[in-house]
Amino acid sequence: MSHSDGMTLASHHQIAVPGRNCWRIAPAARAAFLIDASAYFAAFAQAIEQAQRSIFIMAWDIHSRTRLRPDQPPGQYPDELGPFLDALVRERRDLHVYILNWDYNIVYAFEREPLPSVQLGWKTHQRIQFRLDSNYPVGASLHQKIIVVDDAIAFSGGLDLTIRRWDTSAHLAQHPGRLDHRGVPYPPFHDIQLLVDGLAARALADLVRERWFRRTGQRIPPTPVDTDPWPGAVQPDMTNVDVVIARTEPAYAGRPEVREVEALYLDSIATAQRYIYIESQYFTSRRIAAALGDRLQEAHGPEVIIVGPAECSGWLEEKTVGVLRNRFVKRLQERDRFGRLRFVYPVRHGITPCPVFIHSKICIIDDTFARVGSANLTNRSLGLDTECDLAIESGGDTRVEAAIARFRDQLLGEHLGLAPERVEEVVAAEGSVLTAVDALRASGHGLACVQARRLREAESLIPESAIFDPEGPIDPAEVITKALPTEAVQHSGQPLIRLGIVLGLLALLGGLWRWTPLQDWLSPSRLTEWTNAVAAWPLAALVVGAGITLGSLLMIPLTLLILQAAFIFGPATGFLTAFTAAMVSAVVAFLIGRAVGRDGLQRLATPRLARLSRGLARRGVLTVAAIRLLPVAPFTVVNMVMGAARIKLWHFTIGTAIGLAPGCVALTIFGDRLSQALRRPDVLNWLILGLVAAALSLGGAWLVRRVQRRSSCGAGDD
Repeated sequence: MSHSDGMTLASHHQIAVPGRNCWRIAPAARAAFLIDASAYFAAFAQAIEQAQRSIFIMAWDIHSRTRLRPDQPPGQYPDELGPFLDALVRERRDLHVYILNWDYNIVYAFEREPLPSVQLGWKTHQRIQFRLDSNYPVGASLHQKIIVVDDAIAFSGGLDLTIRRWDTSAHLAQHPGRLDHRGVPYPPFHDIQLLVDGLAARALADLVRERWFRRTGQRIPPTPVDTDPWPGAVQPDMTNVDVVIARTEPAYAGRPEVREVEALYLDSIATAQRYIYIESQYFTSRRIAAALGDRLQEAHGPEVIIVGPAECSGWLEEKTVGVLRNRFVKRLQERDRFGRLRFVYPVRHGITPCPVFIHSKICIIDDTFARVGSANLTNRSLGLDTECDLAIESGGDTRVEAAIARFRDQLLGEHLGLAPERVEEVVAAEGSVLTAVDALRASGHGLACVQARRLREAESLIPESAIFDPEGPIDPAEVITKALPTEAVQHSGQPLIRLGIVLGLLALLGGLWRWTPLQDWLSPSRLTEWTNAVAAWPLAALVVGAGITLGSLLMIPLTLLILQAAFIFGPATGFLTAFTAAMVSAVVAFLIGRAVGRDGLQRLATPRLARLSRGLARRGVLTVAAIRLLPVAPFTVVNMVMGAARIKLWHFTIGTAIGLAPGCVALTIFGDRLSQALRRPDVLNWLILGLVAAALSLGGAWLVRRVQRRSSCGAGDD
């Protein structure tokens, strides 16, 4: 959208237009910004204590041991979420609770509560219904954070009812209430939720009921709105306002794509006259970067103030979305012709600086438009994940404009460690939000600048729309048609380079053996003694085979297990033992995947294998064989996903045998020659080992190419 289009919208004082950039605009008698989880969790608890009929909780994450009021003395009900809900439902016979939580990716398993269906389902009263939602494309997530109480009030924003979220707006370096369920402290955390009532809450009730129906097939009738669970401790920031509801939903199961969140961002950025204030956890969207960059290049465009975390959380995020965020910052800083951009993060100064983690997703435009939502400024939040943002426009109402300005001053005051009144005073004196922020930062308060850094060579290879931040759903059928031959070429190409790596590793191993204590630790006599002892066991092949089967199912690399068999039994018996055990392990994992089903297991796969799994069922033996030759995921994961993809068992078994046999032969031959070289480490044995490795490497490259060509020929028959 061009800036001139935005100016047309602004002249009518209307950014939000249903059908263009939002779902609905519904009135609310009261609306309140709940800044940080201490305010939100307390308001939620107080509202729930007044609930009479229904509570809907839609979440990206939820934890039964979340403490709601850790800074307050014990009250009438338990403070942990699970027991709290259970006690209320047992007390009120007409109260029903419906919890819909993202059926999360296995990547998040260690960050979440184990078996949430047990903690919030089986262990609680039967009128608490808990469901994991997987009703979306591969790689997507349910990212909405909505709670509706008696269809009368609703909370929506960036906060989940989960651990490691609670904090006060003071964001102290240490706080006695900022402990997780194990009593472990965590850093300061900032996020925001919006509370609304009236028809706006009723509209959000419609949204969560539809989502519940899609997951369960159960229609929950509307609740008569004859109660008022609005928490008494919360004073409305605005009264009698219209609430804009914008969504992101991917195209799925015949439903069209919804990109209202993105459209509302682009339209609001285009209308800005004086300033754009943004808080977000992630910044990777190319479209948003382009829209902000265009405004920064205008001679009289708006100021742009962006508040984010100091860095991404964890090494993996820093090396993936952190790289995309760095590109986002670099683009904007390069286009900031007139010095109107500030990209900052809040930090508390003490003995050591303590950054505040920004998890909020908000945007404020010119005191006339404020949005609070679940959507980050990422490609996936704007096109793949399921999101919900709420916004309020002033429409020329000075009451609402004053409330929005006060909301902005509260946020800036919190980050700068100042009272909102002080921020308001400096903004009024300077006539500019950005100049006020610079003046207050210069006095030593807590906002530090983010500067784009130069990307390392490896980081520059990460694509703009990478698999961890796709712009929309990926068509599995298209991926299986195009990706399989391409990946086979990629992994079969440059055999001389791969051969050189193998020979180099062998040379390194020989040197370690000759000049380090490795020779003493694995001396020929010790190695021979150990292998002979195992080989002499009664039913040794059966015992070792059972160990390989179990070890493979437990994700021990199959390569190591095959080498073990070769060390113990030699090439012939070693091959038969390892191959048979691997086939048994493959079939067992396949049947487990078949029993659990696709929805449960696509979370377990790597993104690449998950994308391939839906197309696998349409192909046969050669596709299974080809997948065996591509390192897309651990052996057991591949087997389970192929079972979940409903591949025919006989296709799977034959294809696995074809794809597994060459590698198993190669590894047992290599393992036997390695064993001989270790037993008799002379030049001749190491030379033979090198020749075997070279032959196996070149033979493997040839085999992969043959399978690739056959797979490519078969692709045209689908």
